[in-house]
Amino acid sequence: HFSPHKTHQSGRDVDVVLPRIVGDGSRSVDWSATWSFVHTLIEDGQVTQIFLNYDRQRELYQAARAAGVSVEALERWVQYPKGVRGPGIVRHQSGHRNHLHIRFRCGAEVRRCSGW
Repeated sequence: HFSPHKTHQSGRDVDVVLPRIVGDGSRSVDWSATWSFVHTLIEDGQVTQIFLNYDRQRELYQAARAAGVSVEALERWVQYPKGVRGPGIVRHQSGHRNHLHIRFRCGAEVRRCSGW
């Protein structure tokens, strides 16, 4: 359960809990699955931002590298390791340690669309 966020009211934002490794008894995040999901969102081109605490971006970055993603691509997509002010679709936002906050582009049919 997540408390409602103001930005979710427009229908452009959604929260997704970080996937967990199944069957090992732990509550470890499955960073490989997380990267696969994030990569699909980025490649689709319909996402403008994905919020994830900066300290969790390290694991996402490592999973992407393990999947064969180039450092050059990651420089465009993930803030880590450049710092919280660095560029990237995956960006730091406090309070996003256990979930991804995904912001989609405005739909072509939407007449009035703002950042929120």
